[in-house]
Amino acid sequence: MIGFRNVTQTLNASAQAVPKPGKPRRRVWLVRGLALLLAWGIAELISFVALAFQSGSMSGSWRELEKAAGAQTDVDDPLAAEDSVHPYFGFVRRPKDQDNAEPGTLPINEFGFIDAKSPIQHREKGKVIIGIVGGSLAQEFCQFGLGEFEAQLKRFPRFADKRIVFVQLAIPGYKQPQQLFVVNYLLALGAEFDLILNIDGYNEVALPAVENKPAGVFPSFPRDWGVRVLERRDTALLRRMGEVVYLQEADRAWANAFSAVPWCYSPTARLVWAVRHEWLARSIIAGYRDTIELREKHRSFTAQGPPAEFSDLPSLLRHCVDVWKRSSLELSKTCDAFGIEYHDFLQPNQYLPGSKPMGELERSVTVEEKYPGRPAVEAGYPILIEAGRELASQGVKFHDLTQIFAHETRPTYRDNCCHLSPTGNEILAVEMAKAIGNR
Repeated sequence: MIGFRNVTQTLNASAQAVPKPGKPRRRVWLVRGLALLLAWGIAELISFVALAFQSGSMSGSWRELEKAAGAQTDVDDPLAAEDSVHPYFGFVRRPKDQDNAEPGTLPINEFGFIDAKSPIQHREKGKVIIGIVGGSLAQEFCQFGLGEFEAQLKRFPRFADKRIVFVQLAIPGYKQPQQLFVVNYLLALGAEFDLILNIDGYNEVALPAVENKPAGVFPSFPRDWGVRVLERRDTALLRRMGEVVYLQEADRAWANAFSAVPWCYSPTARLVWAVRHEWLARSIIAGYRDTIELREKHRSFTAQGPPAEFSDLPSLLRHCVDVWKRSSLELSKTCDAFGIEYHDFLQPNQYLPGSKPMGELERSVTVEEKYPGRPAVEAGYPILIEAGRELASQGVKFHDLTQIFAHETRPTYRDNCCHLSPTGNEILAVEMAKAIGNR
């Protein structure tokens, strides 16, 4: 009995001597947590410094991330479901069922134009039908500037008591002679107009130089024509193009993930994104180069048209401006024959030297030193302006709008291409109304 008591006492003493596990374990986890926080802080600091070297600042890397997250395959991508090949003027938008269209999407009528109404309109007493043709700048003017434009037109007696109907015929990527073909086709179908307004110039010089020529496509063919009419047997090219689209979508998904909270506030996460984004960008560029090589290798007359050799950029631009000039002259004569008043407006562009005073913020958003279309604008716009003077001498109502922002300090452009801000569209509406109303 005595022995049993001694054993019990010994066991109890041993149990009391063993320390409780709770406090030491909490200390261990606390130390581990502090170590992780310290390591994370050091990683964030290193990443911050690396991003500063890579992008110039955290704000620079944030702009890159936002741009990548918002990027899509080009809205004018011929592989997009919204585009459809047209037998007479290259391509149109795929018509939408207006009753079941998603909220906020642009209406597409039965002819494939970005408009809710039919382009086949008929003259009536008290009604003025104004057709607007051109590329993306003209289309955005139809989308955002028509309210101000109509208000400005109403200030002139010949429009004051009229009901103005705008027929929107501009589609992003259009360039002459597409505008000419659109108007002639609709006239053949019985459409009637009182005025045709053509807002163009940029696409006519930039797209052939940047897109058609590198792809071996005849400069007067529609943009991306070689892709729109790819022959189905060219599986190697289709496969490579699919890989490029996949990489673009992967880059956008990756950017969307890293622009979400909490990753968007972490320099380390931003650095991880930037490294993969750079790799994807290089892969996409390599894919573009491969598609150009494959197109040249598998040259098709249907996709690329007649061969056209130009010794340098100025010779290509002179050819393109000549096509633009003749198309506008022919469009003017066609309109005269149908009793339609025709006006050709040469659109402004930020890359034309001396055409717009810019603050640092506007310049950082809208002017890119190595923008692909910049050389074509700088060399091509003076040729366009001179050709416009020749059009005016031949009776065409031509209006050079390249200097309408020459004394405007407010931002008038919204991107690094050519598109206008709300202020830019408002000024454009005022200047166009003056040109028309004073006739």
